[in-house]
Amino acid sequence: MHAPVNQRGLTLTELVFAIAVLAILTALAVPSYNSFLDKQRVKGAANALADDLRFAREESVRLGRSVHVSFQPAAPWCWGVAFNRACDCKGLNPALRCDISRGGGEDFKGVALAVSQAIEFDPQLGRAMQPGRTEFTSLGGNRLRVELTGSGRSRVCVAGGAVSGLEAC
Repeated sequence: MHAPVNQRGLTLTELVFAIAVLAILTALAVPSYNSFLDKQRVKGAANALADDLRFAREESVRLGRSVHVSFQPAAPWCWGVAFNRACDCKGLNPALRCDISRGGGEDFKGVALAVSQAIEFDPQLGRAMQPGRTEFTSLGGNRLRVELTGSGRSRVCVAGGAVSGLEAC
């Protein structure tokens, strides 16, 4: 008589089956993850600009100085915030340095600045001299808009695509 043998470990068939299941699950998850990243990148760009607009408005009122937000939509796109004048957010002209803040495409891969217009905040009331909007587009076709009201308040909304957590424009 033979004593029962305790098996430990996996057979080759079980290991191949487990690897096949893992490969199938990975293949299903990657497109969903890429879509998630696409939405987060465009959302990040829009929120960063909205934050800079809020800060520019606050600084304008706090310091009693005119604050300008300027855009350069050509790749690599960027925006800059400066006192008393438009600035060069790409840094090509040191005399037009962005002395408050700047942001740009190098921080948000796969996102394009589609629509933009220069903004100036009134130092007395923090109002935008002219209401406006800026639009970002992702490689996946998601479009987010940062709208600026005449009172100087900004909001982010969905102009196209399906980005959760935001209202439609």
